[in-house]
Amino acid sequence: MTQKSKEIIEIIDKYLLDSNTSIKSKTHVAPNITSSMINNVFIGFKLPIIHDDIIAMFDDSLISNCKSGVIFLEEGFFLARLWQSSYYSNYVDIEKCELEKQIFKLTLSNNETLSVSFTKETSVFLLRVFEELSMWAKKNACVSNERETGEVKKVKDILTPDELKQCRKIIHRQSALCAGIGATPHIPLSDSIFITPLQIEMLMEIGNVFSVSLNKSAYKAILVGFSSSFVGRNISSLTIGWIPGIGNVVNLTTAASMTELIGWSFVRECSQNKELYIRKNIYDGIILFQDMVTRLNGEAYNRFYDDISFIAGKSLDLDKEKVIDLFIETISQYAVVHDIEVKCIFSKYVEDMKAILTQMKKNVMPNSQAYQYFCKFESFDVPEEHFDINNLIEFVELFLGFYNMFIFSEHQINRFRFDLERENPNTFFQLLYIRKEKDRNDAIDYLKKNGNLQNYSSKNAKNKIPAKELVNMKTLHAITSFLYCIELNNEKGEEND
Repeated sequence: MTQKSKEIIEIIDKYLLDSNTSIKSKTHVAPNITSSMINNVFIGFKLPIIHDDIIAMFDDSLISNCKSGVIFLEEGFFLARLWQSSYYSNYVDIEKCELEKQIFKLTLSNNETLSVSFTKETSVFLLRVFEELSMWAKKNACVSNERETGEVKKVKDILTPDELKQCRKIIHRQSALCAGIGATPHIPLSDSIFITPLQIEMLMEIGNVFSVSLNKSAYKAILVGFSSSFVGRNISSLTIGWIPGIGNVVNLTTAASMTELIGWSFVRECSQNKELYIRKNIYDGIILFQDMVTRLNGEAYNRFYDDISFIAGKSLDLDKEKVIDLFIETISQYAVVHDIEVKCIFSKYVEDMKAILTQMKKNVMPNSQAYQYFCKFESFDVPEEHFDINNLIEFVELFLGFYNMFIFSEHQINRFRFDLERENPNTFFQLLYIRKEKDRNDAIDYLKKNGNLQNYSSKNAKNKIPAKELVNMKTLHAITSFLYCIELNNEKGEEND
C-alpha cells in the first residue's frame, strides 16, 4: 500500500470515529474488502475494470450489498447515481462541497455538480471526508491522473462505428482461437505458451486500430499488467455489460473470457486517450529499457548478452531484439508472480536486494565510514509512481560493493569505496542460485581459494529450485545485470572520451 493510500485511509478513519454505528457498518476499508464486495461494485456501479486498488468504499445500498455508494481510489472516486450512469472524479477536481437539506453536492472544476440524496448523517460524514480529501489533494499538489473526470461510459459510446466493428472482429477471433486451445490461463504469460502469443497478437492489432505503435516487449508487459490486475485480485466473475456482444457476466476461469476481458479493457484505455496511451508508465518503461540496451556497446553489451542468455538457457545469436524481449519477459513474469504491475518492479527489486544484504550488516564496523554508506543503502527507496535510473545504479553499486567485500573479507569492514571492478556481479550471480546455507558457505570457501565457482560442484547445491523462487532469482539477476552494464557502458564511454 502506498503512502497516498495510507493518508486517504487516515482521513476516512478520522471522521468514522465521530460517526454513528450505521455509517461505520457501511464503510469498508482495505484490506477488509472482499472479492464478493468488489464483484458487486462492478455490478451496481456498472464500471469498467479498475486497475487501481480500491482503498475504501461507502455502501449506501438498501440491503448492504455494495452495489451503490462511493468507491475511494488513490487519485479519485466513483459515485453511484440513481437513474444515471456512475461518475468518476479526481479529488483535485473538487471545488466545493455543500449540503442542501439532505442533498449532498459536489461542484467540480469542469463546472458540473454531482447531487445525491443521502441521510443527513451520511451527507455530513461524506461532506467532511470530501472536503479534507480535496484540501489534501491540492496541498500535496496532486495532479489529475490519466483517468478523466466525467461520467462512466460504455465502450460502444466512445468508439466510432468502424472502430467498434474492427475491435469486435479482432477480439472475438482471438478469443475463439483461445477457446479452441482449451487452456485455463491462471497466469497467462508464464503458464500458457499457446495462449499468450494469441493475446499479444490481439493487443497489437487493437493498437493498430488506434495508431498505438509499440514493440512486442511492450505488449507483453501490458498483457502482464492486465492479467495481474484481474487474477491477482481473486475476482471470480465480473459484470462487464459495457463490453459489446458478450452479455452480463463473464466467467474468468476460461481462456476465451479472459482474452475478451483483456481485449476490451485495452480498447477502453486506448479509446479514452488516443493521443497518449493511458498506461504511459509501462510504455515509458519499455522505451527506457529498449533504448538503454540498444545503446550498450562492446564489453557492456557482451556482458548483458551473456547474462540474459544464461537466464534463457540458450544462445540468443547476439540479437538485441531477442535480448530485450527475454529481459522484459523475465521481469514481467516477476510482476505476475507478485501480483504487481510492471511499473512497480524496481520497488520490489530494491526490497528484495535489501533483504539479502541486511543479514550481513554485522560485518560492518559500527560508526565507521562504511557504516554510513551502509545506512545510505538501507534508506534507499523507490516510489512506485516513478523511478530514477541513476539512483538505481548507485543502489546497485552499493549492493555489489558491499556484497563482494562481505564475501571475501575476513574482518569487519571499516571503509567503503566505489570501484567498478569491486562491484563486478559475478560472485553474486554464482551464489544466487545456491539455496541452502551450508552449500553457500562451502561455495564461498571454494571462491576464496579459487577465485570462481567454475569447477565447483555440490550434490546438494544442484537440488531443484521451485518455480516461483527461480523467477525471483532470474529477475534479480536480470535487473542487476541491466543496471551494472549501463554503468559499465557509461564508465567505458568516459574513458574513451
